Amino acid sequence: MPSTELPIDKFVHVSIHAGLFFIWSLYFFRKQNNTIVTRTFALVAISCLLYGIIVEALQEKFVPLRHSDVLDLVANGVGILLGAIVFYKVATNFENQN
Repeated sequence: MPSTELPIDKFVHVSIHAGLFFIWSLYFFRKQNNTIVTRTFALVAISCLLYGIIVEALQEKFVPLRHSDVLDLVANGVGILLGAIVFYKVATNFENQN
């Protein structure tokens, strides 16, 4: 019977990508005078996902005893989604204050 527990590695992937998306989104949000531009945040999400793919490919190729994992990419995507949800909650508070 397979284990239903998620390894800590997946939590790390989710956390890193949620933080990465949140920080970059907050930067562009503030740079664009506290407005949400959908195109910008789509590009941030795609960039974060590409970053995760590149890291997985590089670790497969150049780091001994490390392998890429599709579930790591899924965790990265979940992290980006979580970062987006948290960001939109925070951003709407900023917009309402102006």
